[in-house]
Amino acid sequence: MDDRAGPAPARRRASGPGARALRRQTVPCAVPGGGVDAWWRRHQTAPVSATPDDALHLPQIVLQKADRDGDGGRAWAAALPGVLRELCGRWSLVLGEALPGASESHVVRARTAAGDDVVLKVCVPGDDFTARADVLRLAAGDGVVRLLAVDGRHQALLLEALGPDLAAQGRDPRESLPVVARLLARLWQVPAPASLGPPVDKAADLAVLVTSLAEALPGTASPRVVRAALAGAARRSAAFDPGASRLLHGDAAGANVLRVLKPRSGAPDGYVLCDPQPFVADPAYDLGVSVRDWVAPLRASTDPAATVRSWCRVLADAAACDAEAVWDWALLERVATGLFATSLGAPEAGLALLETAEMVIDA
Repeated sequence: MDDRAGPAPARRRASGPGARALRRQTVPCAVPGGGVDAWWRRHQTAPVSATPDDALHLPQIVLQKADRDGDGGRAWAAALPGVLRELCGRWSLVLGEALPGASESHVVRARTAAGDDVVLKVCVPGDDFTARADVLRLAAGDGVVRLLAVDGRHQALLLEALGPDLAAQGRDPRESLPVVARLLARLWQVPAPASLGPPVDKAADLAVLVTSLAEALPGTASPRVVRAALAGAARRSAAFDPGASRLLHGDAAGANVLRVLKPRSGAPDGYVLCDPQPFVADPAYDLGVSVRDWVAPLRASTDPAATVRSWCRVLADAAACDAEAVWDWALLERVATGLFATSLGAPEAGLALLETAEMVIDA
């Protein structure tokens, strides 16, 4: 690992549960047409190109994130061409096309001097980078993407190249979800790095987020949906046990479960997790997130609530967790992320999640 540059300087951030929830919430890849539109699908389909314009094309959502971060974020975007040139020289890379879909980083396909396909990821400045790099380093490719090198000063990761995501394979969720559960169970065995801090009551954080966004976006989510989500949050917060908390991936949606290009250790089902948003909390949370982005199967179901409950049981059985806890987390994440995506100007994805949340609430 190349971490000679050391960690990036910390920024001052808002504190409190609402701020923590906002920082950790992710924009879903759900689309109303169904399933997940994963940006990794094109990962191995086009030849590597060294065209600078291809490598430097920043997705709009990343530019918006950088702009929200103020002068520091805008300076990051302006410095990116020089950073990429420096990293290419250090790691002997030829850059390919930029990959769309990331919300807090610039991700580029690349090839090493030895001819190996890799991925270069340069993150928008933030305090979470050290923890993410630490988790990948400690997991050492067991159930997660392999970390090849780190540049802490530029908050850059060099990662193994991977293939299509699990959701893109067109498998039934009841077949896909156990794969995710088995990968998560491997990650939960990794000791949490000190950089993550103590266990967090994630449900309390999300309750603050749901309440504040529901007030800021009146009519976006029905009162019934908000009440159901907050009731689940209250149950999970009451059951929170720091001693039973584990290192979590934090965003184990189908778009973050990718096929390895060839069989290897640490990927027994042929897939690994990528892009962790790690923290320490209730393991059932990770399972709930894996249910969150499924939209089309619920719209097609004659009994959406029973469908989601069956998924929760499949996950709970595969990972030895409580199915009711998985259900609470799945609904809470669907509502919180639907509101959050809508607040960021992505109503198509957000409203799809909120619509299906309405469908799965028990009568």
